Amino acid sequence: LLEEKLGPFDLPDRSALVYSFSPRIGPVAKSVGFEFPVTRLSPYLRPWGSKPIRRLVGTPNFILSTVTGLIKQHRKEGMPALAMALQYLQGWERFVHLGTPMAIRGGGLERLNRARAGMGLHVWPAPLELEASMLEAGFSLISDNMDPRVVSLPDGGARWSRPASQPLDEEWRERLDTAADSERADLIKEAGESLPTWSELGVSRRRGIVVEQGRRMFWTGSEDKWAAEAEGGLPWGSPRLTGHRGAGDTD
Repeated sequence: LLEEKLGPFDLPDRSALVYSFSPRIGPVAKSVGFEFPVTRLSPYLRPWGSKPIRRLVGTPNFILSTVTGLIKQHRKEGMPALAMALQYLQGWERFVHLGTPMAIRGGGLERLNRARAGMGLHVWPAPLELEASMLEAGFSLISDNMDPRVVSLPDGGARWSRPASQPLDEEWRERLDTAADSERADLIKEAGESLPTWSELGVSRRRGIVVEQGRRMFWTGSEDKWAAEAEGGLPWGSPRLTGHRGAGDTD
């Protein structure tokens, strides 16, 4: 049913990913020949009960799982990306679960990027105050804040909601960041109307983006391999910004 609904859109490679908390999502998708890539959300939260109950029941899974272990499990199952709660990477909670602590900055980020080696990483929630840092780290964000009227981040920088499908160039980034809040909405609209989408970018521009990301985030393979992959769509290891179930509340 999902395949039938998405079929007419002729989606580029690596532009659709199906999430599920179910630990059976991988085997089931393979058994029915599901054509879209899938991934498992961690920690495992059961579908029943209130939010506090679901989180309480999911705590043992969070404590006993390691980020490195999750990466290995997803890779073994042939999943191109993993999806996890921010608490694995930020705050005191990241020291609670087993394994070497990972982070969104510093040495913890380098360990994480070396471990995933180009595998996509989708993280939720994605607070506005951490959005720029998380995108710079190379994460794909599952955000509750997709209101187009939000044009500025808490640190004063401009918010650009299409880092993957319509990447900013240096000129536009500077224009947006130096603009006054009252000017940003109009400038963002102008940028959206004038900047090329990923598929419209020139070969050299696409290559430049993925080579910079691949070097910084320790992707496996060669620069030529990354560039060739980018011709079919944005690589899984590149950061994206998506809405969480209609950008609803996750508290």
